[in-house]
Amino acid sequence: MITMKNSHIQLSKGHMNPFSHIKKVNCVYVLDIKSKRIDEIDVKCLDTKLGFYSDEVETAMNNQYEARFFSLRDKIVNFFENNKERKF
Repeated sequence: MITMKNSHIQLSKGHMNPFSHIKKVNCVYVLDIKSKRIDEIDVKCLDTKLGFYSDEVETAMNNQYEARFFSLRDKIVNFFENNKERKF
């Protein structure tokens, strides 16, 4: 597998991980419209362009936006999972 530290992904892997399955790495199934094949692909490789942002920009965006968003998302999901029986 390719290491993709310096990559930009249109659909964050944080969004894809809940739909993935573990096969050494988090994988999802994708449909290739042209070949009409279903392939299994590492979430990190899905819709990725290497070198789109510098490592510094990628790290800053992750720290400033993605990590905070997914932390909040996890708290919301956990709250509702722990309170399934309550009526809101």
